[in-house]
Amino acid sequence: MAAAFAVLALAAFSFLAVQAAHAPVETVEHYLLTLNEGRLGEAWEMLHVTSRFKEEGDFEGYLSLMKERMDSVTGWKTHLSHLTGSRAYVDVELLRDGGGSRFRLGLRNDGKRWMIHETGSEEPYGGP
Repeated sequence: MAAAFAVLALAAFSFLAVQAAHAPVETVEHYLLTLNEGRLGEAWEMLHVTSRFKEEGDFEGYLSLMKERMDSVTGWKTHLSHLTGSRAYVDVELLRDGGGSRFRLGLRNDGKRWMIHETGSEEPYGGP
């Protein structure tokens, strides 16, 4: 009986760990979709209050950078790079015809949800 309970507990723990690791990636996927669809105000609301743009109140700078970043994007790939407690980093590859770019988004969990904290700098490359 104890062995069966241990197996069930391990399975539940594994499931919760996978769900916790997937949440930052889901947040980034939603954020990129929001940006790609031009809903920049909604994307702004997904920024953590301690992000550089929010701290500086630089909505115009944010809009400019995100419009430039998402210009001619045809898709993206994401994967979790690092997760520790309330911080996570997700690597993003933006796909464009004939090329693309890579960057890392930093996220923070405010106790309720994951939010974008660092928008990262892009590194262009020749494409997949």
